[in-house]
Amino acid sequence: MKKLAFKAITFLLPFLLLFIIEIILRVFNLGESFQLFQMNGNYWTINRNICTKYFSKNDLSIPQPIEQKIAVHKSDRTYRIVCLGGSTTAGFPYTENINYPYFINKILQHKFPELEIQVINLGISAIGSSVILDLLPQIQTIDPDLVLIYFGHNEFYGALGTASVEYVSKYPILIKSLLWLRSLYFYQSLSHLANIIPDNNQDKTLMSALIGDLALPHRGEVYNITHNLFKNNLIQIVDLLKSEGIPVILSTLTCNIRDQIPLDELSGIVDSDSSAKSIAYNKYLNALNHMKNKEYLNAKECFIEAKDLDQLRFRASSDLNMIIKLVSQVYDIPLVDMDMCFFRNSVDGIPGRDLFNEHLHPNEKGYELMAKAYVDSISFMINKLRICSFKANKLSDDYVSSLYSSLDVLIGEIKIQKLLDQFPFNGKVNFTFSYYCDPIVFELAKQQVNGNIYWDEAHYKLAEYYITKDQDTDAEREYNIVINAYPNIAVPYYKLAALYENNMNWKQSIKYYEQALSLNPELSFIYAKVGIMYLNLNQPDKSVAVLNKLISSEPLLQKLTLIQKKKVHYFIGLAYSSQGDYKSAAKMLKIALSFDPDDIQIQKLLKQILNR
Repeated sequence: MKKLAFKAITFLLPFLLLFIIEIILRVFNLGESFQLFQMNGNYWTINRNICTKYFSKNDLSIPQPIEQKIAVHKSDRTYRIVCLGGSTTAGFPYTENINYPYFINKILQHKFPELEIQVINLGISAIGSSVILDLLPQIQTIDPDLVLIYFGHNEFYGALGTASVEYVSKYPILIKSLLWLRSLYFYQSLSHLANIIPDNNQDKTLMSALIGDLALPHRGEVYNITHNLFKNNLIQIVDLLKSEGIPVILSTLTCNIRDQIPLDELSGIVDSDSSAKSIAYNKYLNALNHMKNKEYLNAKECFIEAKDLDQLRFRASSDLNMIIKLVSQVYDIPLVDMDMCFFRNSVDGIPGRDLFNEHLHPNEKGYELMAKAYVDSISFMINKLRICSFKANKLSDDYVSSLYSSLDVLIGEIKIQKLLDQFPFNGKVNFTFSYYCDPIVFELAKQQVNGNIYWDEAHYKLAEYYITKDQDTDAEREYNIVINAYPNIAVPYYKLAALYENNMNWKQSIKYYEQALSLNPELSFIYAKVGIMYLNLNQPDKSVAVLNKLISSEPLLQKLTLIQKKKVHYFIGLAYSSQGDYKSAAKMLKIALSFDPDDIQIQKLLKQILNR
């Protein structure tokens, strides 16, 4: 019996030691908890380091989710949508104002002003269904009213992908086991020690750095394993959401088939004697011949086959879309047929560079199309819930395009140009920028891409440049773009207000100055500006109220220079004078003179008032 107990203790002792080490590491917070959402006051923020759980290679540029703040407490009017997916959902290659979740948010806010629409973008580059399945249990933390799903292109070469350098196993139980191990602080410490010396992938794009196996034949072993894994993951995702009572909308996947040479041909990975190469590439050439003869249906079939036979599998095949449709049908889940939507809205009915930047990431028009396709289904669900007591507002045709400018498009296209220089494109794709524009705009876009300037600052500088060229309408657009993206930041409001002020549009200027003050009441100079403009509008009562609020606050007053203090008291004196309150006017003018006794204009006005 003692021998048995000794053997048991000997066996359990290493595990006990590891357990103690794990506890110590957690007590001193020497690791990453991998909580997707972290509470910060009254808001949830998204853990920017969450993807270190899924990318083990220290030489990779590990992607990060978009920074967002999510209110912990939802009101009865809140309708919260969570978007799950990869780089397309994240909006690659653009910044925060060109992606389908952002467009959905703005469209729904416009259509349903009675609701507080919140769209949370959880798109992360290079992740697929295995990662999303692992993240999904934490989604309930933010209490979503609807989940949108758009993923599948990264099943081979994304994080945990079956043909990527991050491949783990074809068996879900082994994938889950590894992810559990990676959540242990002890395991993370060992991983950090193992990855002290980096490899040489820093200059590669994430797309090229993740590639493991290259040539993957259509319906070959890896192909079939991948699709089975995707199907099982998708079913589990749908089951989990349904069990939590969270509605979900699925979507088929779409990509560029008309203007994308098969990537196995473009990259040169398939041997020149390979019959597989001739099938994929020759199908593409056949499609081009059909296009020349205006045989569009035949061309469409050949383009689809060329994409499906492409052995470098960055574009999801038709089989994967069939899985999505099947799961939607079997589990009675609403489906947006995005692939069909793109076919119907493409030139000659075949998706190409008219809606895509390269092989699969939509351009700004493509992202708008995706958003509108989702909005139709979401609007139906909102109306079905009867949470609105009114008819939805109509949307102007150019509303979405007003949310971005040529600067945003160029920022994305500069990133695409870099992508096309690397594997698998290898600089063989001719790329032209969509906009022929002023070199200043292009330079600002380059600075933003290179990290030398923030996105909002780039728009401010462009607006200032337009003002110097008397293009005030273009400047107004740039300021409004930032306001739409960051409605809770005061800066763009007072910059736009200053533009209206320069054009003597006092009412609009006051409107935006007051919005800036509502966001940041400590902006002393804005009180002065608003008070002066109320005087210009012959509204001295409002002028006095605003300016007195400024001078009665010592903290606000201390932020003004002596000259600014003089001007503020001078204008209050003018306002009191306009009201006929000459005693108060004289008092303010005397204070103004205390800051600058030699000011002739103030002396003259004070003398007139005292002689009345």
